[in-house]
Amino acid sequence: MSSLATWEDVRARFQQGAVEHPDVSADWDARQDRWTFSRSETGHSPEEASAEAGKLFKEAARSAVGLLGKLNEPGTPYRVWLDLMRKEKRGFQQILVFETATRFRQFMEADRQVDFSDIPLGESGSIPHVFQESAEFCEDLLARAFEPEKVGKDAAGIIGKLPKDALVRMEAETAAFLAEYLPKLEREASRSGPVHDAELLREVVVHQFNLVARECLAVCASVEEFESELRSDIARFVRYGLTQYPWLAEPMRQELDRGFALFVMGANPWTKIPEKDRASVWHVGAITGEALSHAALRLRAEGWKHAAEGGFSKANQTGAEEPSGEKSTRDDAGPAANGTNPATLHGKGRKRGRPQTIPDDRMAAAAKKKESGGSNRDAAVLIYNTKFPLPQQVKNVPAHLKAYRKKLSKQVAPASRSAQKPRKSRG
Repeated sequence: MSSLATWEDVRARFQQGAVEHPDVSADWDARQDRWTFSRSETGHSPEEASAEAGKLFKEAARSAVGLLGKLNEPGTPYRVWLDLMRKEKRGFQQILVFETATRFRQFMEADRQVDFSDIPLGESGSIPHVFQESAEFCEDLLARAFEPEKVGKDAAGIIGKLPKDALVRMEAETAAFLAEYLPKLEREASRSGPVHDAELLREVVVHQFNLVARECLAVCASVEEFESELRSDIARFVRYGLTQYPWLAEPMRQELDRGFALFVMGANPWTKIPEKDRASVWHVGAITGEALSHAALRLRAEGWKHAAEGGFSKANQTGAEEPSGEKSTRDDAGPAANGTNPATLHGKGRKRGRPQTIPDDRMAAAAKKKESGGSNRDAAVLIYNTKFPLPQQVKNVPAHLKAYRKKLSKQVAPASRSAQKPRKSRG
């Protein structure tokens, strides 16, 4: 699974594991500082879990850790994920420590109603049904992203880095926008049904999202950080601010909450909704979720332009190539309503990125990585010299490697023909 997967993707993968491997547990040995996987059916002794189960869990856990921004922490990603579950006691059960074999035998033979609360707990333990526990943990992490205490100018995230003048600018621009928006809202709200009300809400959501994002762009250290913050601190801050307005009716609060949840999860808001119903029937969150996805696409393009112009510090400029092709700017948005293409909003086609010149040493390293069993993403990291390659960059890897090998063959062929060419005799 891509490291750019959404929480919905990760939750679905863990849920798939819960169906296919319901009896798998993750076991923590504190003395050896090691996690292992086992499975235990009712009436049978535990045995080692299948390699397939372990692979599925590790892939999903890597994506989850990536979404948490913890891929650079010490240890393999699945260990980071399991350690987090253990520390937060997400299904983690500590083992009982028996001082003597007699005490253990008494425990095993005793009636269930006997109180053994005086038996101490050890550091080791296990997480039974680890796939299901992980799926539920994903849902909680998403919900936690919207907790009020995690937003505002005193937050530790990107919002907390905004200077005072940026906050003043945002307040002034918001006031100017609302001076025109609120009279319109009063004239049109609750007149033409919930679909039109959701469209009215969309205007203020997009305005505030763009406003906050552009201020945050100035304090981000890299374009990768900016892209990540669009779905985390920025989305959280904008949503919380909008919920404070007393004029927001309850149905539109539901639209707001659901729309932001869809956006943060990277889910397609129109999934399973017939095309014919999209413009006439209110589907909670779909209009807001789609609008945020489209806004994020445009903001990402601004972020890459900012990087290309040297807007970030030189230390963070490495690998700041603009995404090539059209698809890389569409990956975050699902199909638009009524057939609208995100790349042709407002009648403007999205320009392709500039052709890139990739140094041969990067291509050689990527080719070697692939030959040794590396993935396309591993190769993309080397080709684009970035820790977080975009989905389109990963997709472009085979084409880049093919062109590189063709280039090498052309360099070798003339030399070979020159070596084989017979010399003309003199005289």
